Amino acid sequence: MNHKNKSILSWFGESSGKELFTVASLFTVIHSIEVTTVEFSILRIIPEIIMFLTALVFTKLSHSKNVESTLFQGYALTGASYILIFILYIFGFLSFYSYILLLIFAVAGRAFVNFSRESYIQKVIPSEGIGKHYSLLYRVSTICEIFVPLLAGYIVEKTSGPFGLGLSGVIIFLFGTFPFLYQKSVITEKIETEIHSKASLKNGLQEIKKNTPLLFLTFTTLAFSSITAAYGTGYYILIADIYNLPAELIGLLISLGALSTLAFTYLVENRINKIYNISIFISCLLLPPTLLVTLLPNILNSGHLFFVVIHEILLGAIFVAISISGYTLRSKIIKPEKMQSVTVARSFLGSLTIPTTTLFYGFLSFWIGVINSLVLISVLSFLIIPIAAYGYRRSTGAIA
Repeated sequence: MNHKNKSILSWFGESSGKELFTVASLFTVIHSIEVTTVEFSILRIIPEIIMFLTALVFTKLSHSKNVESTLFQGYALTGASYILIFILYIFGFLSFYSYILLLIFAVAGRAFVNFSRESYIQKVIPSEGIGKHYSLLYRVSTICEIFVPLLAGYIVEKTSGPFGLGLSGVIIFLFGTFPFLYQKSVITEKIETEIHSKASLKNGLQEIKKNTPLLFLTFTTLAFSSITAAYGTGYYILIADIYNLPAELIGLLISLGALSTLAFTYLVENRINKIYNISIFISCLLLPPTLLVTLLPNILNSGHLFFVVIHEILLGAIFVAISISGYTLRSKIIKPEKMQSVTVARSFLGSLTIPTTTLFYGFLSFWIGVINSLVLISVLSFLIIPIAAYGYRRSTGAIA
Protein backbone atom coordinates (compact mmCIF):
# COMPACT_ATOMS: atom_id res chain seq x y z
CA MET A 1 0.00 0.00 0.00
CA ASN A 2 1.47 3.35 -0.89
CA HIS A 3 1.60 6.43 1.31
CA LYS A 4 -1.26 8.24 -0.42
CA ASN A 5 -3.71 5.37 0.17
CA LYS A 6 -2.72 5.21 3.83
CA SER A 7 -3.38 8.93 4.24
CA ILE A 8 -6.75 8.84 2.48
CA LEU A 9 -7.84 5.75 4.41
CA SER A 10 -6.96 7.32 7.73
CA TRP A 11 -9.20 10.28 6.88
CA PHE A 12 -12.03 7.87 6.07
CA GLY A 13 -11.76 6.28 9.49
CA GLU A 14 -11.39 9.45 11.52
CA SER A 15 -13.98 11.69 9.85
CA SER A 16 -16.99 10.28 11.74
CA GLY A 17 -15.39 10.95 15.12
CA LYS A 18 -14.56 14.53 14.14
CA GLU A 19 -18.14 15.16 12.99
CA LEU A 20 -19.60 13.78 16.21
CA PHE A 21 -17.33 15.99 18.29
CA THR A 22 -18.08 19.18 16.38
CA VAL A 23 -21.85 18.63 16.28
CA ALA A 24 -22.02 17.91 20.01
CA SER A 25 -19.85 20.95 20.65
CA LEU A 26 -22.15 23.11 18.54
CA PHE A 27 -25.12 21.96 20.60
CA THR A 28 -23.22 23.17 23.66
CA VAL A 29 -22.68 26.59 22.09
CA ILE A 30 -26.29 26.80 20.87
CA HIS A 31 -27.51 25.98 24.36
CA SER A 32 -25.34 28.77 25.80
CA ILE A 33 -26.75 31.49 23.50
CA GLU A 34 -30.31 30.30 24.25
CA VAL A 35 -31.95 29.83 20.89
CA THR A 36 -35.06 27.70 20.42
CA THR A 37 -35.08 24.30 18.77
CA VAL A 38 -36.67 25.73 15.63
CA GLU A 39 -34.07 28.49 15.45
CA PHE A 40 -31.33 25.92 15.84
CA SER A 41 -32.86 23.86 13.00
CA ILE A 42 -32.88 26.95 10.78
CA LEU A 43 -29.23 27.54 11.70
CA ARG A 44 -28.52 23.99 10.54
CA ILE A 45 -30.28 24.57 7.22
CA ILE A 46 -28.35 27.72 6.25
CA PRO A 47 -24.85 26.21 6.41
CA GLU A 48 -25.95 22.91 4.85
CA ILE A 49 -27.33 24.72 1.80
CA ILE A 50 -24.16 26.78 1.57
CA MET A 51 -22.08 23.61 1.90
CA PHE A 52 -24.04 21.96 -0.88
CA LEU A 53 -23.59 24.93 -3.24
CA THR A 54 -19.91 25.28 -2.34
CA ALA A 55 -19.40 21.59 -2.97
CA LEU A 56 -21.07 21.75 -6.37
CA VAL A 57 -18.70 24.53 -7.41
CA PHE A 58 -15.73 22.71 -5.90
CA THR A 59 -16.55 19.51 -7.81
CA LYS A 60 -15.77 21.35 -11.06
CA LEU A 61 -12.36 22.38 -9.72
CA SER A 62 -11.29 19.32 -7.73
CA HIS A 63 -10.19 17.15 -10.66
CA SER A 64 -7.19 19.37 -11.32
CA LYS A 65 -6.04 19.52 -7.70
CA ASN A 66 -4.13 17.20 -5.42
CA VAL A 67 -6.65 15.28 -3.33
CA GLU A 68 -4.54 14.99 -0.19
CA SER A 69 -3.72 18.71 0.00
CA THR A 70 -7.37 19.62 -0.59
CA LEU A 71 -8.54 17.29 2.18
CA PHE A 72 -6.02 18.85 4.54
CA GLN A 73 -7.15 22.36 3.61
CA GLY A 74 -10.78 21.38 4.19
CA TYR A 75 -10.10 19.96 7.65
CA ALA A 76 -7.92 22.96 8.51
CA LEU A 77 -10.67 25.42 7.53
CA THR A 78 -13.32 23.52 9.50
CA GLY A 79 -11.11 23.06 12.56
CA ALA A 80 -9.98 26.68 12.63
CA SER A 81 -13.59 27.86 12.42
CA TYR A 82 -14.70 25.71 15.36
CA ILE A 83 -11.69 26.73 17.43
CA LEU A 84 -12.48 30.39 16.83
CA ILE A 85 -16.11 29.77 17.82
CA PHE A 86 -14.93 28.40 21.16
CA ILE A 87 -12.43 31.19 21.74
CA LEU A 88 -15.18 33.77 21.21
CA TYR A 89 -17.54 31.69 23.39
CA ILE A 90 -15.07 31.44 26.28
CA PHE A 91 -14.39 35.19 26.34
CA GLY A 92 -18.06 36.09 25.88
CA PHE A 93 -17.79 37.62 22.41
CA LEU A 94 -19.84 35.02 20.51
CA SER A 95 -22.80 36.77 18.91
CA PHE A 96 -25.49 35.30 16.71
CA TYR A 97 -24.01 36.79 13.54
CA SER A 98 -20.39 35.84 14.29
CA TYR A 99 -21.58 32.30 14.98
CA ILE A 100 -23.35 32.14 11.62
CA LEU A 101 -20.33 33.52 9.78
CA LEU A 102 -17.89 31.06 11.34
CA LEU A 103 -20.29 28.17 10.80
CA ILE A 104 -20.39 29.03 7.08
CA PHE A 105 -16.59 28.73 6.93
CA ALA A 106 -16.74 25.47 8.87
CA VAL A 107 -19.19 23.81 6.51
CA ALA A 108 -17.34 25.13 3.48
CA GLY A 109 -14.37 23.19 4.81
CA ARG A 110 -16.55 20.12 5.17
CA ALA A 111 -17.63 20.55 1.57
CA PHE A 112 -13.99 20.55 0.47
CA VAL A 113 -13.39 17.34 2.41
CA ASN A 114 -16.50 15.49 1.25
CA PHE A 115 -16.29 16.29 -2.41
CA SER A 116 -12.53 15.83 -2.72
CA ARG A 117 -13.03 12.41 -1.14
CA GLU A 118 -15.81 11.72 -3.63
CA SER A 119 -13.54 12.76 -6.49
CA TYR A 120 -10.88 10.40 -5.18
CA ILE A 121 -13.37 7.51 -5.04
CA GLN A 122 -14.45 8.06 -8.64
CA LYS A 123 -10.81 8.01 -9.76
CA VAL A 124 -9.89 4.89 -7.78
CA ILE A 125 -12.83 2.66 -8.70
CA PRO A 126 -14.65 4.09 -11.72
CA SER A 127 -15.13 0.77 -13.54
CA GLU A 128 -17.48 -0.74 -10.96
CA GLY A 129 -19.62 2.38 -10.74
CA ILE A 130 -19.19 2.68 -6.96
CA GLY A 131 -18.02 6.27 -7.27
CA LYS A 132 -21.26 7.22 -9.00
CA HIS A 133 -23.30 5.28 -6.45
CA TYR A 134 -21.50 7.02 -3.59
CA SER A 135 -22.07 10.40 -5.22
CA LEU A 136 -25.83 9.79 -5.45
CA LEU A 137 -26.02 8.63 -1.83
CA TYR A 138 -24.05 11.65 -0.69
CA ARG A 139 -26.52 14.00 -2.35
CA VAL A 140 -29.49 12.14 -0.87
CA SER A 141 -28.02 12.28 2.64
CA THR A 142 -27.19 15.99 2.19
CA ILE A 143 -30.80 16.74 1.24
CA CYS A 144 -31.92 14.79 4.31
CA GLU A 145 -29.52 16.84 6.45
CA ILE A 146 -31.14 20.02 5.16
CA PHE A 147 -34.77 19.12 5.83
CA VAL A 148 -34.80 16.53 8.63
CA PRO A 149 -33.46 18.78 11.43
CA LEU A 150 -36.00 21.47 10.59
CA LEU A 151 -38.91 19.03 10.66
CA ALA A 152 -37.70 17.33 13.84
CA GLY A 153 -37.01 20.66 15.54
CA TYR A 154 -40.45 22.00 14.59
CA ILE A 155 -42.16 18.90 16.02
CA VAL A 156 -40.24 19.08 19.31
CA GLU A 157 -40.98 22.78 19.62
CA LYS A 158 -44.72 22.54 18.85
CA THR A 159 -45.46 19.25 20.64
CA SER A 160 -43.48 19.54 23.84
CA GLY A 161 -42.88 16.45 25.92
CA PRO A 162 -42.04 12.81 25.23
CA PHE A 163 -44.47 12.38 22.32
CA GLY A 164 -42.91 15.12 20.21
CA LEU A 165 -39.41 13.94 21.08
CA GLY A 166 -40.27 10.36 20.13
CA LEU A 167 -41.89 11.39 16.85
CA SER A 168 -38.93 13.55 15.89
CA GLY A 169 -36.65 10.64 16.80
CA VAL A 170 -38.50 8.31 14.44
CA ILE A 171 -38.19 10.88 11.61
CA ILE A 172 -34.46 11.25 12.30
CA PHE A 173 -34.04 7.46 12.40
CA LEU A 174 -35.75 6.87 9.07
CA PHE A 175 -34.76 9.88 6.98
CA GLY A 176 -31.61 11.20 8.62
CA THR A 177 -29.68 8.26 9.97
CA PHE A 178 -30.27 5.51 7.44
CA PRO A 179 -28.90 7.32 4.35
CA PHE A 180 -26.01 8.59 6.47
CA LEU A 181 -25.10 5.13 7.74
CA TYR A 182 -25.62 3.37 4.42
CA GLN A 183 -23.36 5.89 2.71
CA LYS A 184 -20.71 5.77 5.45
CA SER A 185 -20.80 2.05 6.17
CA VAL A 186 -21.74 0.02 3.10
CA ILE A 187 -20.04 2.11 0.43
CA THR A 188 -16.96 2.76 2.55
CA GLU A 189 -16.77 -0.98 3.21
CA LYS A 190 -16.46 -1.59 -0.53
CA ILE A 191 -13.86 1.15 -0.88
CA GLU A 192 -11.77 -0.20 1.99
CA THR A 193 -12.00 -3.65 0.43
CA GLU A 194 -10.39 -2.27 -2.72
CA ILE A 195 -7.71 -0.31 -0.89
CA HIS A 196 -6.77 -2.92 1.71
CA SER A 197 -6.66 -6.11 -0.34
CA LYS A 198 -4.84 -7.11 -3.49
CA ALA A 199 -7.87 -9.11 -4.64
CA SER A 200 -10.07 -7.48 -7.27
CA LEU A 201 -13.00 -5.31 -6.22
CA LYS A 202 -15.27 -7.56 -8.23
CA ASN A 203 -14.59 -10.52 -5.92
CA GLY A 204 -15.24 -8.36 -2.87
CA LEU A 205 -18.55 -7.10 -4.29
CA GLN A 206 -19.66 -10.66 -5.05
CA GLU A 207 -19.00 -11.60 -1.44
CA ILE A 208 -21.00 -8.60 -0.24
CA LYS A 209 -23.81 -9.42 -2.67
CA LYS A 210 -24.10 -12.92 -1.17
CA ASN A 211 -24.67 -11.34 2.25
CA THR A 212 -27.09 -8.63 1.09
CA PRO A 213 -30.12 -9.87 3.13
CA LEU A 214 -28.04 -10.00 6.31
CA LEU A 215 -26.44 -6.66 5.53
CA PHE A 216 -29.85 -5.07 5.04
CA LEU A 217 -31.06 -6.34 8.41
CA THR A 218 -27.85 -5.30 10.11
CA PHE A 219 -27.72 -1.76 8.80
CA THR A 220 -31.48 -1.29 9.24
CA THR A 221 -31.01 -2.22 12.88
CA LEU A 222 -28.08 0.14 13.11
CA ALA A 223 -30.16 2.90 11.52
CA PHE A 224 -32.57 2.77 14.45
CA SER A 225 -29.62 3.37 16.78
CA SER A 226 -29.25 6.99 15.78
CA ILE A 227 -26.68 7.76 18.45
CA THR A 228 -24.02 6.55 16.01
CA ALA A 229 -24.86 9.42 13.67
CA ALA A 230 -24.27 13.12 14.22
CA TYR A 231 -27.92 13.76 15.10
CA GLY A 232 -27.79 11.11 17.81
CA THR A 233 -25.62 13.14 20.15
CA GLY A 234 -27.95 16.13 19.93
CA TYR A 235 -30.96 13.84 20.29
CA TYR A 236 -29.69 12.52 23.60
CA ILE A 237 -28.86 16.02 24.77
CA LEU A 238 -32.52 16.85 24.09
CA ILE A 239 -33.52 13.82 26.19
CA ALA A 240 -31.33 15.07 29.02
CA ASP A 241 -32.92 18.53 28.78
CA ILE A 242 -36.56 17.42 28.54
CA TYR A 243 -36.35 14.67 31.19
CA ASN A 244 -34.04 16.70 33.46
CA LEU A 245 -31.46 13.92 33.45
CA PRO A 246 -27.73 14.47 33.99
CA ALA A 247 -26.09 14.23 30.58
CA GLU A 248 -22.97 12.71 32.14
CA LEU A 249 -25.04 9.70 33.27
CA ILE A 250 -26.13 9.06 29.69
CA GLY A 251 -22.53 9.52 28.58
CA LEU A 252 -21.29 6.92 31.05
CA LEU A 253 -23.92 4.42 29.90
CA ILE A 254 -22.85 4.94 26.28
CA SER A 255 -19.19 4.55 27.20
CA LEU A 256 -19.93 1.13 28.67
CA GLY A 257 -21.38 0.09 25.31
CA ALA A 258 -18.32 1.44 23.48
CA LEU A 259 -15.90 -0.42 25.74
CA SER A 260 -17.91 -3.63 25.38
CA THR A 261 -17.77 -3.22 21.61
CA LEU A 262 -14.01 -2.91 21.65
CA ALA A 263 -13.55 -5.90 23.96
CA PHE A 264 -15.86 -8.16 21.97
CA THR A 265 -14.27 -7.14 18.68
CA TYR A 266 -10.87 -8.17 19.96
CA LEU A 267 -12.15 -11.51 21.26
CA VAL A 268 -13.77 -12.64 18.00
CA GLU A 269 -10.70 -12.39 15.75
CA ASN A 270 -10.37 -16.18 15.43
CA ARG A 271 -14.08 -17.07 15.52
CA ILE A 272 -15.23 -15.34 12.36
CA ASN A 273 -18.00 -17.37 10.68
CA LYS A 274 -19.77 -18.59 13.81
CA ILE A 275 -19.74 -15.22 15.56
CA TYR A 276 -20.84 -13.40 12.40
CA ASN A 277 -24.08 -15.36 12.15
CA ILE A 278 -24.74 -15.17 15.89
CA SER A 279 -24.13 -11.42 16.03
CA ILE A 280 -26.53 -10.78 13.14
CA PHE A 281 -29.17 -12.87 14.92
CA ILE A 282 -28.66 -11.06 18.23
CA SER A 283 -28.81 -7.58 16.66
CA CYS A 284 -32.08 -8.41 14.89
CA LEU A 285 -33.48 -10.03 18.03
CA LEU A 286 -32.76 -6.92 20.08
CA LEU A 287 -34.45 -4.51 17.67
CA PRO A 288 -38.13 -5.06 18.80
CA PRO A 289 -37.47 -4.55 22.54
CA THR A 290 -35.29 -1.53 21.82
CA LEU A 291 -38.04 0.08 19.76
CA LEU A 292 -40.58 -0.81 22.45
CA VAL A 293 -38.52 0.89 25.15
CA THR A 294 -38.13 3.90 22.85
CA LEU A 295 -41.90 4.18 22.41
CA LEU A 296 -42.96 3.39 26.01
CA PRO A 297 -42.40 6.94 27.34
CA ASN A 298 -44.58 8.21 24.48
CA ILE A 299 -47.32 5.67 25.18
CA LEU A 300 -47.31 6.44 28.92
CA ASN A 301 -46.80 10.16 28.23
CA SER A 302 -44.05 10.36 30.82
CA GLY A 303 -40.29 10.10 30.86
CA HIS A 304 -38.46 8.06 33.45
CA LEU A 305 -34.79 7.33 34.04
CA PHE A 306 -35.64 3.60 34.00
CA PHE A 307 -36.56 3.73 30.30
CA VAL A 308 -33.37 5.58 29.40
CA VAL A 309 -31.19 3.07 31.28
CA ILE A 310 -32.87 0.03 29.67
CA HIS A 311 -32.70 1.71 26.27
CA GLU A 312 -28.96 2.34 26.66
CA ILE A 313 -28.30 -1.25 27.75
CA LEU A 314 -30.13 -2.57 24.68
CA LEU A 315 -28.35 -0.11 22.39
CA GLY A 316 -25.01 -1.12 23.87
CA ALA A 317 -25.77 -4.77 23.11
CA ILE A 318 -26.79 -3.91 19.55
CA PHE A 319 -23.58 -1.92 19.04
CA VAL A 320 -21.56 -4.93 20.16
CA ALA A 321 -23.41 -7.32 17.86
CA ILE A 322 -23.28 -5.03 14.84
CA SER A 323 -19.64 -4.10 15.32
CA ILE A 324 -18.74 -7.78 15.47
CA SER A 325 -20.73 -8.51 12.32
CA GLY A 326 -19.12 -5.63 10.41
CA TYR A 327 -15.65 -6.66 11.51
CA THR A 328 -16.17 -10.32 10.66
CA LEU A 329 -17.73 -9.54 7.26
CA ARG A 330 -14.68 -7.50 6.33
CA SER A 331 -12.47 -10.35 7.55
CA LYS A 332 -14.30 -12.73 5.20
CA ILE A 333 -13.65 -10.45 2.24
CA ILE A 334 -10.11 -9.52 3.22
CA LYS A 335 -7.95 -12.41 4.46
CA PRO A 336 -7.69 -12.30 8.29
CA GLU A 337 -3.89 -12.11 8.21
CA LYS A 338 -4.23 -8.80 6.35
CA MET A 339 -6.45 -7.36 9.05
CA GLN A 340 -4.54 -5.14 11.46
CA SER A 341 -6.00 -4.52 14.89
CA VAL A 342 -4.50 -1.04 14.80
CA THR A 343 -7.01 -0.13 12.07
CA VAL A 344 -9.86 -1.63 14.09
CA ALA A 345 -8.84 0.17 17.28
CA ARG A 346 -8.51 3.49 15.46
CA SER A 347 -12.01 3.18 14.02
CA PHE A 348 -13.44 2.68 17.50
CA LEU A 349 -11.83 5.88 18.73
CA GLY A 350 -14.58 7.60 16.73
CA SER A 351 -17.29 5.73 18.66
CA LEU A 352 -15.59 6.59 21.94
CA THR A 353 -15.98 10.26 21.04
CA ILE A 354 -19.70 9.97 21.81
CA PRO A 355 -19.43 9.51 25.59
CA THR A 356 -16.72 12.15 25.94
CA THR A 357 -18.75 14.79 24.10
CA THR A 358 -21.91 13.94 26.03
CA LEU A 359 -19.97 14.15 29.27
CA PHE A 360 -18.48 17.41 28.03
CA TYR A 361 -21.96 18.88 27.63
CA GLY A 362 -23.14 17.73 31.04
CA PHE A 363 -20.57 19.49 33.22
CA LEU A 364 -21.32 23.00 34.44
CA SER A 365 -17.87 24.43 33.83
CA PHE A 366 -16.35 24.56 30.34
CA TRP A 367 -12.85 23.81 31.62
CA ILE A 368 -13.96 21.07 34.02
CA GLY A 369 -15.73 19.47 31.06
CA VAL A 370 -12.57 19.61 28.95
CA ILE A 371 -10.42 18.14 31.73
CA ASN A 372 -12.84 15.28 32.41
CA SER A 373 -13.14 14.50 28.72
CA LEU A 374 -9.34 14.38 28.37
CA VAL A 375 -9.09 12.11 31.42
CA LEU A 376 -11.70 9.76 29.99
CA ILE A 377 -9.96 9.72 26.59
CA SER A 378 -6.63 9.01 28.31
CA VAL A 379 -8.07 6.12 30.32
CA LEU A 380 -9.68 4.62 27.23
CA SER A 381 -6.46 5.09 25.26
CA PHE A 382 -4.55 3.09 27.89
CA LEU A 383 -7.05 0.29 27.34
CA ILE A 384 -6.89 0.48 23.53
CA ILE A 385 -3.19 0.95 22.80
CA PRO A 386 -1.90 -2.35 24.32
CA ILE A 387 -4.62 -4.31 22.48
CA ALA A 388 -3.86 -2.53 19.21
CA ALA A 389 -0.10 -3.03 19.58
CA TYR A 390 -0.48 -6.72 20.38
CA GLY A 391 -2.85 -7.27 17.45
CA TYR A 392 -0.57 -5.41 15.07
CA ARG A 393 2.49 -7.40 16.10
CA ARG A 394 0.57 -10.65 15.77
CA SER A 395 -0.80 -9.72 12.33
CA THR A 396 2.68 -8.91 11.06
CA GLY A 397 4.16 -12.14 12.43
CA ALA A 398 6.10 -10.59 15.29
CA ILE A 399 4.09 -12.79 17.65
CA ALA A 400 3.43 -16.40 16.72
